[in-house]
Amino acid sequence: MDVLVERFQRRKDVTDPNSQKLYYLRQKPKTCGKVDIDVLAASIQKNCAMTKGDVKHVIEALVEEIQTNLANGDKVKLN
Repeated sequence: MDVLVERFQRRKDVTDPNSQKLYYLRQKPKTCGKVDIDVLAASIQKNCAMTKGDVKHVIEALVEEIQTNLANGDKVKLN
């Protein structure tokens, strides 16, 4: 998948008005799509023995658990 980028110029230290200007790359706005749970579930189903519905339920349960743990102040690390 290609990523569309554009070149833009900004100061090396944005808080210092005398800082030198450098060129950076950033992804062009509105060039990336969105993936919802249904698309994720369909993709994951191709690589395992679970149905799309089962995968969707697992993703929903994972999101709930992540939200609960973050609300409790815990860190969540996904490898």
